[in-house]
Amino acid sequence: MSIMRGILALDVGEARIGVAVSPPGTSFVFGRETILRSNLSTDLQKIYDLADIEKATLIVVGLPVRTDGKESLQAKRICSFTEAIKQHGLEVTFEDERYTSKLASRHIARHNPNKSIKRNKGLIDKISAVLILESFIERTKL
Repeated sequence: MSIMRGILALDVGEARIGVAVSPPGTSFVFGRETILRSNLSTDLQKIYDLADIEKATLIVVGLPVRTDGKESLQAKRICSFTEAIKQHGLEVTFEDERYTSKLASRHIARHNPNKSIKRNKGLIDKISAVLILESFIERTKL
């Protein structure tokens, strides 16, 4: 089944934002260049520009859900960040991102055994965003 609107997925961290996209009319997911965080205004503008380029009207944001069900400090920061995204008129939804970084690290280790995972944090963030978007598409059956 194809998706009739573009979707952007974000893995929001303190230093970087991993990005993935599913273009309109497809259910394919592609990683995009990781955003290096600078300040709120610049970070948001980069996201708005990407949403415009990719024709994305929905932003799926990975939310770190704790196993005990309580909201973490990082989850609160992410929720605050997404409120700013909504001000631009984009729809935002959340997807559980538990273990995506661990799965991304395993993927890198398996497919690139000679690469240092610590030096590939941007790649981990990108793959995490891909996993978040794939999970969302599978869960919602888009």
